[in-house]
Amino acid sequence: MNHNDRTRQRQSRVEWLEPRFVLDSTVVFNELMYHPADNSGMPEWLELYNQMSYDMDLSGWSLQGGITFDFPSGTSIPSGGFLVVSESPSQLQSATGFANALGPYDLSLSNAGELVELRDPNHRIMDSIDYGDSAPWPVAPDGSGTSLAKISANLASVPPGNWSSSLGVDGTPGTGNEMDVVTTNFVTLDSDWRYHDLGLDLGTSWRNAGFNDTAWSVGSGLFFDEDDPLPGPKNTPLNPAHNTYYFRNSFTFHGDPGTAALELSLVVDDGAVVYLNGTEIHRENMPLGTISFDTHALTEVDDASQNALISIPSSSLVIGTNVLAVELHQVDSAAVGKETVAYYRFENAGISIMDDVSGHSHGFRLGGTSSTSVPVAT
Repeated sequence: MNHNDRTRQRQSRVEWLEPRFVLDSTVVFNELMYHPADNSGMPEWLELYNQMSYDMDLSGWSLQGGITFDFPSGTSIPSGGFLVVSESPSQLQSATGFANALGPYDLSLSNAGELVELRDPNHRIMDSIDYGDSAPWPVAPDGSGTSLAKISANLASVPPGNWSSSLGVDGTPGTGNEMDVVTTNFVTLDSDWRYHDLGLDLGTSWRNAGFNDTAWSVGSGLFFDEDDPLPGPKNTPLNPAHNTYYFRNSFTFHGDPGTAALELSLVVDDGAVVYLNGTEIHRENMPLGTISFDTHALTEVDDASQNALISIPSSSLVIGTNVLAVELHQVDSAAVGKETVAYYRFENAGISIMDDVSGHSHGFRLGGTSSTSVPVAT
């Protein structure tokens, strides 16, 4: 498939308009897969939804703008039902199992965004969407594998705030857009980690997403130099008597970073600094200013307990692979070799979506809840 990366130049024009009345919504755009992930086998497609309380006859209707398609005679969409049009119905069936798509349509949906119109047999515009691939439109549908999905099928198609990315890859062709909160454990308590426990000063490059950590050791949590019980299995012993230990793990994010609300919960003894893709997102029991290999935690923690969830910035979250990096510090040189423990839980919490027009909450949450548990103990 050749997915068009073009950016169409829009021209100003003068058009004579006949007197028009504001239309009640009938059949509207509900979901667009305008930029499938590369090498996924997923074709482009779009989905319509019938907001009316009766079936709608689409004979003679058409799609115009970035793509063109004429609906065959006898095409109808039931009340509260969906209709999918694809550039390749057979490939869509192979990719998703959905077998009832119309198509193919002519041309292709622009990856950069463009205007698509739904017109009736009299060439009257019944609905339109002028989508984009940057704010205020969701950015995740632009190549991540998710679709551009309306947060409620009964909303208007024009405001960008009425749209989000689908919660899962491939979207939901032919069915409603699932916008319920879901929880995904990206990294569990006993997941494998890359770690460095040799007591060497690694500077700052180790925390960056592109750092090559293949020479580091691999082990599963919890990591420990600890006699007392820990909040999880003791799986990987660490070299004792060091002030600083380094840990790295990665997770994949398919949602929209612009709508993610991140939270962090941790148990730490004594201190730690947490980075997301090289950017510091939290420090616990550590001094202000630059943190180095020789920096000690502020105070000694006798019995660590789990903190309440802490809101942290999501500006460093990206679509695709993210790297969570943690450095664990002890309180002072005299305390090196004492029992210390750190356990992290990293969440992408769902957020309430507001209607741009009314300003009232629609009572659902977008983006899901995706948690990352980050266990470390020395």
